[in-house]
Amino acid sequence: MTLPPDPSLKDLQLPWEKQFWYKDRSYWKTQAEILELLRHYFSDDRKPRDIFRNDVAEFREWLRKKGHSNNHIHLMFERYGQFYRFLNDLEVVEKDWNPFEGMAPRRIRA
Repeated sequence: MTLPPDPSLKDLQLPWEKQFWYKDRSYWKTQAEILELLRHYFSDDRKPRDIFRNDVAEFREWLRKKGHSNNHIHLMFERYGQFYRFLNDLEVVEKDWNPFEGMAPRRIRA
């Protein structure tokens, strides 16, 4: 699969999902849904290189207002971190660019 020269979040959905096709269907579906939520908030046309830490902080607050728990947000942010490592491997973003790194809320342990 070839990507456009400056891919948007929408352009990256299929390559991201493709790596999970051979895994459990529920895992693949979860990965797809997590990225779709990111696309919903930032819009399909947003470039991954144009998402910054302040955007991620606003996204985190939006998720909290939508009723997501800190533990669920933590899990999603781990996946978004994986997504940005994937983008680093594809050389879509600058080396080591990951606005989600260190932005996950603390997990609450019972």
